[in-house]
Amino acid sequence: MKTRAGHGRGNHPDIAFGVALIAVAAIALFEIRALGSGTASNMGGGYVPRALSVFLLLMGLFYAIRGFLLRPRVAIPAVGWKSLGLVVASIASFALTLETLGLFAATLVMTVFASLANREVRWLEMLVFAVGMAAFTVVVFIVGLKLALPVWPVFTAN
Repeated sequence: MKTRAGHGRGNHPDIAFGVALIAVAAIALFEIRALGSGTASNMGGGYVPRALSVFLLLMGLFYAIRGFLLRPRVAIPAVGWKSLGLVVASIASFALTLETLGLFAATLVMTVFASLANREVRWLEMLVFAVGMAAFTVVVFIVGLKLALPVWPVFTAN
């Protein structure tokens, strides 16, 4: 979708982002409708989720309105399907490998898949980053938060 600069209005990426925020806020507000809000001094279970949802809604409105008012027109760029697929694969790989490979290896696999979404992969930097990210994840979730997740593959346990 090519447009000439100065013809038409609207920053389509901003409009799309605003609409996405509005949709997420609307779904959240619908889902938490039964939770009591309470007051600022006596918060109910729905107070913070409702406040965050309203904030998302307002930010979505801001971006959508701003996107409509901007000139010149900016089109949404083509979707990089390979990159999108690799990011989705990274999330799926983590979910599918966490129980069998453990947190460290699942984070390694996830980080490698996500890194491959970049057009310019620097293998040494990516591997160093993946190991650092895996170690950081173990420290945060196992040591810091004390979650009961397997750290190492199940076949290494005795």
